[in-house]
Amino acid sequence: MVVDTYSGYLVAHPSTPDAAGLDLYALQQYQLNARDICIIDTGIGIQNPPENFRFVAPRSSHVIKGIQILGGIIDSDYQGENKVILLNNGTQDLLIQPQDRVAQILILPLIKAKVIKGQARQLTTVRGDKGFGSTNTFNNGAKIWVNGCLFMQ
Repeated sequence: MVVDTYSGYLVAHPSTPDAAGLDLYALQQYQLNARDICIIDTGIGIQNPPENFRFVAPRSSHVIKGIQILGGIIDSDYQGENKVILLNNGTQDLLIQPQDRVAQILILPLIKAKVIKGQARQLTTVRGDKGFGSTNTFNNGAKIWVNGCLFMQ
């Protein structure tokens, strides 16, 4: 992985030796008002192998304040600056200072799905077409497909 930075800006790096992600820092001051969205410049570009992609994740200290990351996936062939889209779902405005940590970025393996046009499997499941919130109840006997094999739970 190669990390490119604009002159004088902090390089993305893990905050501890065993950290999963690399910290991303704000280049300048931003005012993120409650219920608002802000795009944060980080000043870095990352070139990772084509079998990986980048995932921008929130910092836990921001999540408890209602700050979320929007977007988040950066393809391996993107060569520009890695920016962070923050959403303030909290009730308090957030002042972001230059060099504040705003997110973390993870380099993850990419598993490409092969899309085949055809008929969907005609498998009846306990869930069926039930959507949002439908799995909040106990379902005994759900069927799961794994690598073409049918498993009963």
